[in-house]
Amino acid sequence: KIINKINNKNIRDFFMVCMAKSAFDTSYVALCPGTTFYPFREKNEFWIEFGDKVNTKINQLNLIQKNIKFNKSKFYNDNCLNVGNYLKNETVDFAITSPPYPNDLEYTRQTRLELYLLDFVKSMDDVAKIKKQMVKSSTKLIYKESNSSKFINDFNSIDEISKKIAIKLKDKNWGWDYPRMVKEYFGDMYLCLRETKKVLKKDSKFILVCGDQTIQGVYIPVCDILIEISKKLGYSKSIKEKYRVRRSTGHDIPL
Repeated sequence: KIINKINNKNIRDFFMVCMAKSAFDTSYVALCPGTTFYPFREKNEFWIEFGDKVNTKINQLNLIQKNIKFNKSKFYNDNCLNVGNYLKNETVDFAITSPPYPNDLEYTRQTRLELYLLDFVKSMDDVAKIKKQMVKSSTKLIYKESNSSKFINDFNSIDEISKKIAIKLKDKNWGWDYPRMVKEYFGDMYLCLRETKKVLKKDSKFILVCGDQTIQGVYIPVCDILIEISKKLGYSKSIKEKYRVRRSTGHDIPL
């Protein structure tokens, strides 16, 4: 209520962002990599955390504005599949993104507190609208009408992985939707690569920060499959560069 009384929208938004982050950091919620609670962890009182964040961000912004000159930027809050509504074909020099991995993380669950505090959502119906637009990297993002898998029917590599996961889960009464999740995920990524390609110039570059994954011990070479998809879509050259190796406590497969 105090923040809402600030008339200047830019200043009000700044305080709201600091407030939402402070609320998360002083809660017992933790991400690891899903969502859990640590009721015994030490944490600052909210107003101490909020004051520290405000002062830190102001100092950072002053430092940035003093030392870096920016041109004007535009932000479009929309699904990347609608990029053609905002940008003309062959007008973009460079694109970079860090898409989700098919790791069953549902990001609206991890950001639920901030979504409500910052008024991005008012109800679970609003949350569902966001979920339906997201890359289906989680079984919780798949709806009855989801059908991006139809775009990758010709990719045997994806079909084989989906079948291997289905075999691993055949005797279980859970996880039946993991094989479908893999297909829907790569179907969505096919569409992302396709729509982005339309707005890229012929000599431009497109970088994706992504990682391989496992489901029930089945290895998913995400990078290799995305390269396979990009070649199908007509990208002139696709390569992968290893940045780091991720390891899990659940298996010994380096990713």
